[in-house]
Amino acid sequence: MESWDIIITLLIIAGFLFFLSAIIALYWAAKNGQFESIEKGARVVFDEDEPEGVEMDAFPQSKPKKQKNHS
Repeated sequence: MESWDIIITLLIIAGFLFFLSAIIALYWAAKNGQFESIEKGARVVFDEDEPEGVEMDAFPQSKPKKQKNHS
């Protein structure tokens, strides 16, 4: 075997192992209920100090943008 044959073979094996580990991870996540409430998990990061839909981030030297109230 030439050196590029070995490299191609190792890349194919590595790709297969990566694909297999992704399938196993998705199976584990589905089996353990990780996909049951996707929207709830996305909203967990918000609280009273930083409510959902209000931009609170700003660069260190600037002030946060004021939100227009659409009420």
